[in-house]
Formats: sequence, C-alpha cells, structure tokens
Amino acid sequence: MKRKKILALLLAASVFCMNLTAVLPALAEEPPQTEQPSEPDKPAEPSTPSQPDTPSEPSGNGSSNNQGGGSENQGGGSENQGGGSENQGGGSENQGGGSGENPPTVTPGGNDTPSDPGTDPTTNPGTDPTTNPGTDPTTNPGTDPTTAPSSDPTTNPGTDPTTTPGTDPTAEPGTDPTEEPTPEPTEEPTPEPTEEPVLELKLANLRTDRMEVAPGEAVKIAFDVENAESVTWTATRSDGLSGGTGTVNGSEFEWSAGVTGVYTIEVTAVSGEAKATEKCSVVVRASKLAVTAKAAVKYAQVGGKSLRYEMTLTGGVEPYAVKITIEYKHKTLFESTEFVPQLEHAPAGYGEHELKLKVTDATGATASAETVILASNNEKNAAPAVTGIRRGMTFAEKLVAVAKSQVGYKESDENFIVDDDGNRQGWSFYGGWYGMPYEEWCAMFVSYCLERAGIGGGIMPRSANCQRWKNYLGSRYIDDEDEYIPEAGDLIFFHHDRVSKDPNFPNHIGIVVDYDPEREIVYTVEGNSGAAVRSHMYARSDSTIVGYASMGYCMRRWDVNYKARLEENLANERAARRNRASTVGRDAE
Repeated sequence: MKRKKILALLLAASVFCMNLTAVLPALAEEPPQTEQPSEPDKPAEPSTPSQPDTPSEPSGNGSSNNQGGGSENQGGGSENQGGGSENQGGGSENQGGGSGENPPTVTPGGNDTPSDPGTDPTTNPGTDPTTNPGTDPTTNPGTDPTTAPSSDPTTNPGTDPTTTPGTDPTAEPGTDPTEEPTPEPTEEPTPEPTEEPVLELKLANLRTDRMEVAPGEAVKIAFDVENAESVTWTATRSDGLSGGTGTVNGSEFEWSAGVTGVYTIEVTAVSGEAKATEKCSVVVRASKLAVTAKAAVKYAQVGGKSLRYEMTLTGGVEPYAVKITIEYKHKTLFESTEFVPQLEHAPAGYGEHELKLKVTDATGATASAETVILASNNEKNAAPAVTGIRRGMTFAEKLVAVAKSQVGYKESDENFIVDDDGNRQGWSFYGGWYGMPYEEWCAMFVSYCLERAGIGGGIMPRSANCQRWKNYLGSRYIDDEDEYIPEAGDLIFFHHDRVSKDPNFPNHIGIVVDYDPEREIVYTVEGNSGAAVRSHMYARSDSTIVGYASMGYCMRRWDVNYKARLEENLANERAARRNRASTVGRDAE
C-alpha cells in the first residue's frame, strides 16, 4: 500500500515538473497577460501510470516550511502545491525556491539549481508519504489529478500550468486576471403549451320581415351568427330615445315600440375579446302626417283683442321638426320651433296677421297650413262737413243738401269687427254718432241727415233698423211703389236677399235726391253702400224698391198736428194765466 502511494506521488511530481519546465521559458519571455485568454480546452483525464520502481527508504532530513514544494505560491498553484506538509522535508522556510513572495522563475523542484535535493522525490525524505502525509495525493486532493476535483482546470486553472500559460506564478491565488469564470449551465427553455385554434366570430345578414309597423306592432328581426358566446340587441330612436335592450338566444327575436319614430336596431355578438355588430332601421308610424291651423277669433284689435290661433298635428313619425310663424305686412312678428295646440299674440297694427305652420317628420314627410286674422286699430274717421243749406229752404230741400254733402265718405278699413257670420264691419262715423259704431249704418246715416236738416222726430221718426222704421211710419209708409211718383226728400226702402227672402221686407234705406219723370229714373244717396256714402240711380220699376216715405205727406201731416198742438198749447197757457190771477186776488183779500 505504501508503495502505491509512493508511486502515485512520484508520478504526480514528475508530471508537475514536466509541465512547469514547459511553462517557465514562456513566462521568462513574456510578461503576464492582462487580457482574459480564451477558455482552454479541458484536458483529458490522465491515464494510470505504470508501476515505478520502489524507492529507497527516505532518511530524515530535517524540516522546513514547504520543503520539496517550492515557494509558498510556486507555480501559480495552491498554497502547499507540489510538496508535503508545512514543515516536512527539512530546509529553510522557503527552501528550494527563493522567498515566499512569488519569484520570477521556478525550477521544477522549486529551487534555483537542479541539484536541490527537494526536486528528487527519491532523495528527499519529505516526499515519503509515510512521513509527510501532505504529499499523499490521496490525502491532498490538490496534487492528484485523478482524485482531486480542484485539479480540473475548469474549476482551478491555477493548478495546471498547461492550461494557463499566461499565468504569473507570483500572483496571489484567486487574483489571476486570466481566470475564467465558471460558465453557468444553459437552461433548456420550457416549451409553451400548444394553443387550440380560435374560431372566427361571424355576424352578418341582419334583416327584418317589415320595414314599417304601427305603434305596438311587433317586427321579427333575424341574422346569421357563428361562434358567438353571447348576442345582445339595442333599439334607439333618431333623437336618442331608447327603444329597449335585450339578449338573443338563437339568431332571431321580435321587437315593438309604442311611440312613433325611426329606430335603429343594433345587434352585437361577442366571443372572448372579439366583437361584431350589425344594424338595421324600422319605422313606427301611426298614420300619414297632417296639420291644421285656424283662427280662434274673428278679428283682433290693437290694444284690445289678441290674435288667437288653434292648430292640430296628427300622424307622421316622431320626432317632428316644427316651424310656426306669424307674419304682418311681410315681416315676421313671431317664430317658434315647438308645436302648441293654441297660440295667442298681440297684433302689431291694422290689417292681416298670417299664421304659417310647417311640420317635417323623421322620415322627411312634410305638411303645412295657413290662416289669417284681421286686426283693427282705433282709427275714427270723421264725416265730411255739412254744406249747401240756405235760408228759406224747405225741410225736403235741406235734407237733400245734407245728403249730397256726405257723398264719398268711407267707413274705416283699419277699425272694424268681424261678426259671428264672418262679415267684416268697419267703424263708421254715423254709427259712432248713433252709438252703434260697428253696425250696419245705412239707417243711421239717414237719421243723421234728418237731424242736420232740422227735421224733428215728430215729422219723421228715427231708427237704426229699416224694418222698425217702416213700423214707426205706419200710414206714412207707402208700399204701392209702382204707382207712387217719388219726390226729392222722400225716403226710399230696398230689399236685398242677403237678409230675408221676403220680397217686401225692407233691409236697406236711402234718400231720394231727384226724380226724372220723363225717363222715370230715381236718383238717390245711400249710406253703407259698399261701406261708403254713394250716389245711385234706379228705374222707378226696379224690383229692389219696396216702398217710400213721402216727406211732403209727413210735413203736411206735421203741419196739421202742429196747429192743433199750437192751439192746445195756447189754451193751456191762457188757463194758466187765469188761474194765477185768481190766486193772486184771493191772496190780496
């Protein structure tokens, strides 16, 4: 067993010396390299050497530190490389190889000369593994490349000079700049799990069985869909009003709305992060769009009655675009985009105020309506001055003069009313004088002329109504018009079908201003004839003439009555005086 150990020791020393001999010349010629050399090839495992001859028994030879092993760090190896124990084999502290501070050159035996006994394992007792356990490669893993892991140049490059030719043998262990770090083992990447192929989401061919329905009526909506995890729908009207939402199980559903409008139906399919949408439109319509507009009052008055309109809107499709305007003399007084069933507005002045209504529904259909309201002001036009009366004229002549002076007067166009039958009646001076300014004023005109001519009510009655005037006249009314020869100053009565179908019913009156017996033409002046005082002429046989009131007859009758009344008044006055005289005489007694 000892022989084997000795042989192993000798073999290790021999290999060390051979390698060191090869390295030293290169170290002497070149300084230590600071660059990191490329990684040396890993040396092959040394084969087991043949059995050497058994050496003689070593003699005791004293002891010294690192004997037979060179300097403390000789050869760039470990602290005790190539030698025995710390003091084995005799010699001085750094025997066989200079001082302990990295000599520049080292002999294989660790001394300057080859005669150094420390280089011969056969003569250096320090190499006996029995006396220097540190030299036994089995106990010093660093000296046995077959047993020491540290002899592997990949883990301890400093112990193998063949793998570190540029290593400075004087360098401290662990400070070799050429030492390569141990490469980390490359980890094999973990293979990613194979993903299953994703199915493509498809949504197409969104369709309805009808494009237009009535409110509350259902429409069926269908579509084609593949590989969807969920399908939902939303309905929205064109103005943003919600028409509902829902989830679809399958590829069709039914939808309805109670409010008219144009709705957009949007279907959305979802699969994971994928999303697909399709849209279609449905019109909900009750009936065709229609509007109306009418006046709620017959007329308006500046500072009085307001303009009032009534409007209707039916059918069509919401939402509506509305435009309402009120125009006066081609100027806009009022404008609104909101529909209201009733509208009231103050008039701007005399004349027509026109309301215009236009509505467009969500489908683009339009409807419009218009109406007019007349507005009056407070204009009061005076009658012409009375002229032509002279001293000495009879009552009939005075009446004719007054009537002729008024020809040309017109009732007010701006100050008027409209009656329940829709007839417009303007303000007249003669009506205002009589106290009925917006009534038919033909009879009131005649009454005014009689008054201005000085003809009292006892001679000729007054009235604002032709039929009542006839009744007031009594026997003085002449209804035998075909036989009667009219005279200037007479009153003439006419019948027009606009009031009564009775041909003898008088509904218009005028004043006879002349008569032509040869031509049998009657000349008249009439008030309220076409809203004015006008002159006319008729054939005496004209069918519209229904009677007369003779001014001569009335005057004569008035004269008779006047004498009787005068005599009566005189008798009464005489009686009164007598009574006063008798009363005074009694008081004196």
